[in-house]
Amino acid sequence: MNITIGSKVKDDEQNVYVLDSVLGEGGFGCVYKSHREKDGYVVAVKTLLSSFASQEAMLSFNREINQAKLIDSKYAIKYIYIHDGTIYNEYPPYIIMEYADGGTLVDIIETQRNKGKPFDLEFIYDAMLQLSKGMREISKYIVHRDIKPENILIENNVFKISDFGLSKNSCDSTKTNTFKGYGTAKYMPPEGWKGDENTVQMDIYSMGIVFYEIATLNYPYSLKQNPTHSDYQDAHLYKAPENPIKYNPSLPQNLVSVLIKMIEKPTQKRFENWDDIIESINKVQPDPDNIGIAVTRALTKRNEADLIEQSHRVAKEKAIKEREEHINLIYSQYKTTIFNPIDSFIREFNNQYSGDRKFSINKTGLKAQKNFSLEITTPSFDKISIETEIVFPENFQKRVPKDRIFFEDSEYRIINYTPKCQNRDVLAWSQVTDSKKTGFNLLLLKANGSLYGDWYVLTNKNNLSSTQPRPEPFGFTLKELPEHIIFLNATHIYELKLDEFNESILFDYLAEHVQ
Repeated sequence: MNITIGSKVKDDEQNVYVLDSVLGEGGFGCVYKSHREKDGYVVAVKTLLSSFASQEAMLSFNREINQAKLIDSKYAIKYIYIHDGTIYNEYPPYIIMEYADGGTLVDIIETQRNKGKPFDLEFIYDAMLQLSKGMREISKYIVHRDIKPENILIENNVFKISDFGLSKNSCDSTKTNTFKGYGTAKYMPPEGWKGDENTVQMDIYSMGIVFYEIATLNYPYSLKQNPTHSDYQDAHLYKAPENPIKYNPSLPQNLVSVLIKMIEKPTQKRFENWDDIIESINKVQPDPDNIGIAVTRALTKRNEADLIEQSHRVAKEKAIKEREEHINLIYSQYKTTIFNPIDSFIREFNNQYSGDRKFSINKTGLKAQKNFSLEITTPSFDKISIETEIVFPENFQKRVPKDRIFFEDSEYRIINYTPKCQNRDVLAWSQVTDSKKTGFNLLLLKANGSLYGDWYVLTNKNNLSSTQPRPEPFGFTLKELPEHIIFLNATHIYELKLDEFNESILFDYLAEHVQ
């Protein structure tokens, strides 16, 4: 039997409850405003949506049931009766719970936002203390994992935390991503995006975002309109929060420091537990004397310094992450276009050749890093090496004149630059060479409007003006390339020719070294 508006369900004492209207629908459950038939007592009934009647939905529902049995707190929604689908087997699973007549924290924040002014400090203190006390009790049993204003209900001016469908036992060391649907992107802590272990610091971070919204009516991170899932991920991983004073200048500085500490990116920099948070909030009291004024001034400076430090730290972490992603992107292009054809050629040759003198590959240096290498031993025991470098602007410097009308020869400044070829940024380059120093270069040039690039072959020969002729054709060393590629199609001591990459040049080069 499906449960919908007008349906009747029972508790363990055979009391009948009528479902009157839909309060809300979540990822797995539907919540109905309901009343007890005998006396009109208003409750909420949560059941599985028929469209989510899957093993995953049942897992979430049963998790909420099991966790709800453990929690008995003034600051958590009380569960009146839990039906797991066995006693009244004509009904799907459902939970009868107390009804919060004051709506959700979302409603209260939106109403206050429409008034155009922040909550008064008394309300902010009270809300933060209540919710911290609630989380202190809840954290004894579970890591909630989905703290957000929508899951905070109000009944008779008491804030109540609800919805334990994504919770995990606090002692459970399994990864957060073992259950699909972890948290809500807007409030998800950095470790949630990384799939780290469940800890109380997860909920501290998420509740810190909620506290920030209560205190300022704003989100702590600057985002574009209609942010995407990835925008939230970037914010939680790599953005520092805005100073709460920006949105609410009346906030005491010791309260600001609480907010900042709760949403620190590294877990070790956050509060260790809810008792520490409660203690810190209780210290937030106006102090008009001289000491209080001086302390406030000192706290202001310290909070500003903490925000700057956090900004620098996340910027550094983002730069490291972006560098790693760039290296992996280039490396994958190298593997696909350069290494895989070489590997296929050698495998095929070795499979078909019956003799002992075969190709071998040393892949020790073949790693996703700034510089990587590949060494091939040919049937003639020659050594072919492919040295590759991913190009980063910070590794290349040049002198340019200072921005002056008149300057001496010494009036130069040093700038970083990205090497170019044919007016395209060089993403990576390689030197392919054998024991006789013959070979060529490979260039990966950035493609317009794309993260990816195009591979080219640079073959080099001596010119009539070459004072020290080299074996032909040859590849420049990686150190020489910046100096010479700028002379492509220009008069130079060497003749440079750039062609679109074709894997046949690799095959022909390898074939030349079988005897």
